[in-house]
Amino acid sequence: MTLSQIASACWENREIVDFGGTSAWETETFLRKWFTNKSLDYYNSQGLYWFQVDYSIDKLRKLATPSDLPDNAIVWSQRANGNSLFTSNICHRFAKLNVIYNGEADKILSRLRAHFFVNSNSTGALGIKYYNLSNQEWQASYFSIASLPNLESLNPSQKQQIKRYLENKNTRIAIEAAWRFIYGWPILSNT
Repeated sequence: MTLSQIASACWENREIVDFGGTSAWETETFLRKWFTNKSLDYYNSQGLYWFQVDYSIDKLRKLATPSDLPDNAIVWSQRANGNSLFTSNICHRFAKLNVIYNGEADKILSRLRAHFFVNSNSTGALGIKYYNLSNQEWQASYFSIASLPNLESLNPSQKQQIKRYLENKNTRIAIEAAWRFIYGWPILSNT
């Protein structure tokens, strides 16, 4: 399989978790209990992830920075406006949701949680809960090594290759870049 084929396979077989659409953020968002309550398996292994929202890119560019935003959280308006590449949304819109960020991690669900809560000073994160956007429809998607055995659309050789690539940070980054090549660069992702 090529990197593009692997990136597409990960995207097409991802788990999708809806969140938001409420007057306030749920305090348990992205915790193990939250996944269990949504009847989802808790696969906290290596993989790729995406965040999507039904918020326009133009509004995102003008979004005020929360006063309580942690130092290592991304200032969305700065990131969205900081790259002249983004004169328009260059990432494909899926249904009515814009993919605003994608990434890779050793512990995929911990990284989703970090992007929501900003629970670490060692790495940057989106800081979703600090933005007053709980009323928007959100999706977090992820593809994890742990989900490979359940995929009937891939043969054993393909599963083994994807597993080998996802186990290594450098090849995960290459798959992440291949996904961006196919579907476009999310506006809040690093350039």
